[in-house]
Amino acid sequence: MRGVFRAVQRDERGQMLPELAAAIPVFFLTLIMVTNVGMFVAEAARFDRICNEVARALVTSPDDPASCAPTALDTGLGYRGGTRGPFRATVTTVAQNEAFFERRVLTFRLEYRLFGKGTKAAFSRNKTLVIPWSRGL
Repeated sequence: MRGVFRAVQRDERGQMLPELAAAIPVFFLTLIMVTNVGMFVAEAARFDRICNEVARALVTSPDDPASCAPTALDTGLGYRGGTRGPFRATVTTVAQNEAFFERRVLTFRLEYRLFGKGTKAAFSRNKTLVIPWSRGL
């Protein structure tokens, strides 16, 4: 019986090296993905808060939100030209005229490119806000 157990023990020697070689890349990929998701979630929460503040400021602004919204968003987020690192923020404005007032539909978009500018892999967050607006408020 002892000979059988010794043969089994000899076959298992060196088994940890291939297991470790397979586990280390998986560990690092998981760590990178968790870090990227965490960065995006933190920036998305900040983005949501700033979008609400930008919309509040544009309601009382005498200027048209279509021209002021991108600048106000960049200033609030601290971006230059709509980007900061892998993050990119944009805003589009659509005018809707009603019988007695106008309103603007602001669509804010935050994109996070995972592996640089040339890749299609990205997280994104969209937020749409409708604000009443008229000239002369």
